[in-house]
Amino acid sequence: MAIAKNTKKLAAQIPNNAPAGSAPERLQQLRRELNRIFLERSTVIDGVLAVLLSGGNVVLFGPPGCAKSWMLQQLCRAIEEAVFFDRLLQPTITPDELLGQLSLRALQQQDELIRNTKRRLPQAHIAFLDEVFRGNSTSLNALLRLMNERVFENPEPQPVPLLFLCGAANNVPTDGDLDAFVDRFVYRPWLQYVRKLSSKRELIHRARHNIKPEVVVRLTLEEIKALQQQAANVPFSDELAEDLIKCQLALEKEGFLISDRKLQQLVKLLQAHALVQGDEQVYPESFHELLPDCLWQRDPKERQKIGQILNTCVPDLNRQAVSWYDAAKEEVSIVVRAAREYDLRPSSTIEQKLIEAADNAASRLEDIARKIEKLIADNKSRNARRAQRILTDIREDLLVEVGGYKNKVYQ
Repeated sequence: MAIAKNTKKLAAQIPNNAPAGSAPERLQQLRRELNRIFLERSTVIDGVLAVLLSGGNVVLFGPPGCAKSWMLQQLCRAIEEAVFFDRLLQPTITPDELLGQLSLRALQQQDELIRNTKRRLPQAHIAFLDEVFRGNSTSLNALLRLMNERVFENPEPQPVPLLFLCGAANNVPTDGDLDAFVDRFVYRPWLQYVRKLSSKRELIHRARHNIKPEVVVRLTLEEIKALQQQAANVPFSDELAEDLIKCQLALEKEGFLISDRKLQQLVKLLQAHALVQGDEQVYPESFHELLPDCLWQRDPKERQKIGQILNTCVPDLNRQAVSWYDAAKEEVSIVVRAAREYDLRPSSTIEQKLIEAADNAASRLEDIARKIEKLIADNKSRNARRAQRILTDIREDLLVEVGGYKNKVYQ
């Protein structure tokens, strides 16, 4: 029996006119695969995909062993035809190792400092820098213009093909010399170890059976570029622009400054996030999902305060729905465990246990669905869109899944 369906995240809305195998459809397939593999990471996965489609840079923070590097590597390798640059940084790393060695011939014959960039970052479409802040400030700050403008001086400025640069780090850098480098990463979420019992059980199950799932969906380089263009054209309403300005002014009063460059980056990121989530336009709910992880400065704990400020400016009506959705998935996980036990040791006692678990879960899922319906009805707002997707997921996926486990007994 298939397991881990209980870890399924918010269902993406694929446009009705997307043909089978189209880039938007495979993007959603990739999104689902990443969620299947990396448990309790749905918000981060959507954020990272949004950075990819907005042509930005992302760094994942978190303690060792929370799959930061593995997640980014899986995403990078899902892009076919792309030149991939991958480095584990050390304090002794030099600009030559990242940008290419200086050409002695060019120095002798042309009296110019020209780097041989073959197999180095300036020739890459996709780049991953592990332990990114362990590099010294000289080497990292040499990447500033390349990261921001996608331009490399060699010695004349020349465009680079870089679409996406990502990094992973265990700690926030304390070296003030790296402030400008850190700021080049528009999205900086902080990951934790999985917390749900169902996720812990799934990780143990994978370890016991030597299962290491990998992404199999592939997107070509041209498809990524096409999706980036689609993201840039996602509607961003005048009303939403005013909401963003309102949030910016409120955040600035509390010391969270948003530069002109960062403001424009956020608009592009929000547009890409809407595309990733299958929305036809940008909705305010993306503010709450993205901006706290984009705007904190020195301490990741600042994200909570940023979230409170955003909620004051643009109330988030989906928090309760998300909480109920988490409870719904826990109900399904109880049925999954009962079904797994039934598969291993079928008996009338365990069969009855499975039936009762399925009946209880179905009843509680219906109750949760009714609560979300009332939430949506009481808040006729664009902000309730995520709650609507959650309701659809419960009705069309979780309840169907629970019924399938029960029907297994009667087959």
